[in-house]
Amino acid sequence: MSSMCDSGDLIYTARSLITNLKSYSEKQNALRWIRKINVAYKSPENEILKQDLLKALINKMEEGELVHPFNEAPPDGSIKALYQLIDEEDKTFSDYIDPSKGLWANKNRPLSPKRPMLYKLSPDGGAFLSSQPLPEQGVYCYIATCWPQNN
Repeated sequence: MSSMCDSGDLIYTARSLITNLKSYSEKQNALRWIRKINVAYKSPENEILKQDLLKALINKMEEGELVHPFNEAPPDGSIKALYQLIDEEDKTFSDYIDPSKGLWANKNRPLSPKRPMLYKLSPDGGAFLSSQPLPEQGVYCYIATCWPQNN
């Protein structure tokens, strides 16, 4: 698998998706997994496994519910041991998601060039919003005013 995004982008995405989770315990488990993956495995040889773990976590968070192994605190062990906990479906599925090339996917909608609504409705294609920090708790509000450029 080639590296399509760096881990920083994936961590940012994962943190922003925490609001999709319903229960406090799911949110806490997601944060534990993000921290464990980010802090524990900084060596370059673990980068691909780290990205696959993050992508699998992101897929589950987009669905709004964490399932095994992410519904429990991450166990101790090597990144390879954690990687073995992920379903085969998620390992292969995560290889194809590449927002930088305009490809989006989730479990209910396989790989598609169709962008999320947020990006479609934004005048700049989501460039401004995607660069904004997201609060850890709550939401942010985006209000845009537009007028004809002739004025």
